[in-house]
Amino acid sequence: MKYLSGFFLGAALMLFVSTSVFAQAFEGVISMEVSSSSFGEKPIPMSISTKGEKSLIQIEAPQGSMAMYMDRSSEKMTMVMAAQKMGMEMDMKKIEDMAKSSDQKSSVKETDEKKMINGYNCELYTVTSEKGGISNWWMTKDLPKSMIQALKSAFKNGSMGLSRGRKSGSNHEIEELFEKGLLPIRMESIKEGKTESSVSFLKYEQKKLDDSIFTVPTDIKIMQMPAGMGGH
Repeated sequence: MKYLSGFFLGAALMLFVSTSVFAQAFEGVISMEVSSSSFGEKPIPMSISTKGEKSLIQIEAPQGSMAMYMDRSSEKMTMVMAAQKMGMEMDMKKIEDMAKSSDQKSSVKETDEKKMINGYNCELYTVTSEKGGISNWWMTKDLPKSMIQALKSAFKNGSMGLSRGRKSGSNHEIEELFEKGLLPIRMESIKEGKTESSVSFLKYEQKKLDDSIFTVPTDIKIMQMPAGMGGH
């Protein structure tokens, strides 16, 4: 369970970006999947339900289902493991600080490789961090303009690790891709020339959502996130 919680916290750092992107610009459900050598060959389904200031992220991992409730108005995030009837609450500001502390200067290289992924025409860009980490970003221009505009806004407001009010040298090349109207459909982490893990966008459904789905169940015992969780 400790491993699963660590994985979910890692997902929180990544998906904090996603929920910030669609805040107040999209109401509905976004379907994604995560593939990792740690979980075998079968991809893990993931969904993001978002409405206004609230989001719900659900992951169906082999070790059990987990849900993450985010409320930007209260700046609280709650991870819930329903099978254990327990949950952990964390300040979203701390998550943002963790994401910023792990931020690295990256270089982006355009390639000539193109392919269709989940019905979207994609172009491959390779992203290399200052510590040598390599990832493949499959970018598309096929998504709606509302999503592109929301992503631009997230960058300008600093919710994706940029310092508020100015551009960050560590992210400006990636920001330029978004400015061109390109959004990632799949992000692959590469190790020793092979894909170690990936996150893929599958589809989105824009629809009205009931407020009740963003409420943590009353039978869940909530604890504060332990200090040091996730390696901090």
